[in-house]
Amino acid sequence: MNDFKKQLQNVFNMSSYESRIYVVSQGEPSTISELSTQSGISRTAIYIPLKNLVSKGFISPVKTKGKRILYQGVEPKYLKNIFSRREIDLDEIIEYFGKSISNLSGEVTIRYFEGINGIYLASDIFLQESKGNLWKTFENPKIIEKISGTKHFSKYVEARVNKKIHARVIVPGNEHSLWIKEIIENKDKYLLEPIIVSPSEYPLEASIGISKPWILIIVAKEQKPFAILIKNEPLAITAESIHDMVWDRFTR
Repeated sequence: MNDFKKQLQNVFNMSSYESRIYVVSQGEPSTISELSTQSGISRTAIYIPLKNLVSKGFISPVKTKGKRILYQGVEPKYLKNIFSRREIDLDEIIEYFGKSISNLSGEVTIRYFEGINGIYLASDIFLQESKGNLWKTFENPKIIEKISGTKHFSKYVEARVNKKIHARVIVPGNEHSLWIKEIIENKDKYLLEPIIVSPSEYPLEASIGISKPWILIIVAKEQKPFAILIKNEPLAITAESIHDMVWDRFTR
């Protein structure tokens, strides 16, 4: 175990405390007290490394029905996504975790991801966990384009198409860039069904993707961009019905 903690420290530039917290954060969501006990780090010393892990995307807060905040580590199979732009061999670590740490048994209701890298990670999880062949989304690509540029978004669209997932997209009728116009004009190539809605009637300040039982919400504000990933069948059905109502209004 110590060798793998050291590998985490070397590969991801984690501190000793951060690697210990990440390892014990796997499995069911935990309280700060539980993480403190399991990692052997005192309550007074655990706050800063835990905060660092949250900001880096390795751990996400989970809100419960009682509004308590628990913490859960991102599954090891997604470690590559955090540093997808770096060529790092993580197979040994992922294989080790796969053998020694049991799979998550409970459903995650809400997970919060900070920053642009957090948005990338939440989006990748949404894509990889989607089982259906149709997404229903509310998009404001102008906001995402401004924050993260077009390169990552284009690769994401390509990955969706490679999985043969169609997207039924509701887009506000703002002035679009040439890049967005190109995607809309080549909708068949991108497995895209877009409709344009009035930005005054349907102001979209966030992008929302629905693929039951998942909902992905991206708020790409310049100062504090973040993503929320929800896994809940009833909520996804409700969000999907709202999308259907708007869609039907403009397509009939």
